[in-house]
Amino acid sequence: MAEPPGLWGSRVQLGTPQGIDVDDTSQCIQAPACECCGGGSERLAVVTTGTDIGPLCLTMCDECRDAGEFPLIGIFRAVTRVLDHAGHLGVSVEDLAPHAARRAGPAGAGPGP
Repeated sequence: MAEPPGLWGSRVQLGTPQGIDVDDTSQCIQAPACECCGGGSERLAVVTTGTDIGPLCLTMCDECRDAGEFPLIGIFRAVTRVLDHAGHLGVSVEDLAPHAARRAGPAGAGPGP
């Protein structure tokens, strides 16, 4: 027996704001140093990266970003950072769930493995 379309196994996220730009860093706070190498380069920027639990924002220098390097972040810190980024975007963490693990690496660095 065929399942009714859109009722069973549907991936529709009810109540999820459509068109969330998870790479929007306009409300994110820039750290005083690169979170990867610790350098206080003049060329720091807030970037986003995808994780298994959702996207998060972090401050990186151009050198680390261009090299595709990004810091190792433990699970507890990652959870906090995903929650923080959701707050910067003005959405709930549930709204970010569809964007979990969408790529590995900073935005603009290309697709991950």
